[in-house]
Amino acid sequence: MRKLSINEKRAHSYCLIVHDHVGVLNRITGYIRKNGWNICRMRVEPLEQSGKTEIWMQLLLYDTQAQQLEQRLHDWNFIFKVDKEGEVRK
Repeated sequence: MRKLSINEKRAHSYCLIVHDHVGVLNRITGYIRKNGWNICRMRVEPLEQSGKTEIWMQLLLYDTQAQQLEQRLHDWNFIFKVDKEGEVRK
């Protein structure tokens, strides 16, 4: 198995639990678009819990870009939980 260098993009997967409110998905995807990043895959599903939605997305990013995205995801008050590749963070 080949080791990735720091200068190579790799897949970063995120599962978000967000407030089910108009404009939330647009805010997240708009930030990604503004930075020139592309979403490889995305799934959006309402949760049984009233007022919450799960967003799963996968992006091809450099590690520094992933850190920037993760910081922004944690800063937004409409995101309740961020789970990155099995690592749960709040």
